Amino acid sequence: MKNTIILSNTGIRNLTFASALFLFLLYNNVYSVAQTESTVMSQEKSSCFMADLMVSDLRLKSSDNVDRLLGADIMDRLGEAGFNEASILSADRSQELVVVFSPGDIAKEFSGFKIREAIPAKSENIPVSEIEDFVTESGIKLGMSKAEILALNGEPTSIENDILSKLQYRIADAENSALLQEYNQYAYVADYYFHGGKLVEFHFGFEYP
Repeated sequence: MKNTIILSNTGIRNLTFASALFLFLLYNNVYSVAQTESTVMSQEKSSCFMADLMVSDLRLKSSDNVDRLLGADIMDRLGEAGFNEASILSADRSQELVVVFSPGDIAKEFSGFKIREAIPAKSENIPVSEIEDFVTESGIKLGMSKAEILALNGEPTSIENDILSKLQYRIADAENSALLQEYNQYAYVADYYFHGGKLVEFHFGFEYP
């Protein structure tokens, strides 16, 4: 004779309730883990500073596009103002891009870039480019708000509030930084200066020891 299991209505209800409870708890656990992982990833993304290396097709430590954008005589213009720097203006003359040549740099391979609002009285002899806006590969440009910079770069290494408000991002752990190891550099620094809540000047590049 085959064994027969007979469940009462109460037993069926209890079994159905237990199954439903199990599925509910399983769903909540999976959802909670997914939410936690999503939150961690979001926090890591917001706090992770991605160093800019380019501005308007010019790249740190690279001579690509230098002659086309800066002029073949760029090295001859270095030091005209007493510094190892040279400048070009945006097409409308409202912005100035400064390239910084550090000791040990190879010709036309610059260690840093500075972007700032041009001062008409000081920019009469600066060459004018065809570039409308000086923009980094992450999309940073003059006129952005502090909130926009923080959203892109995360929390800064330091904050200063003087005549101009300044956010600084610094990478100096050469032993653990793939960026510094790739370029064999001492440190990378990015400074953002704000006036009236708007970005009026920013610098980024490799720091000379």
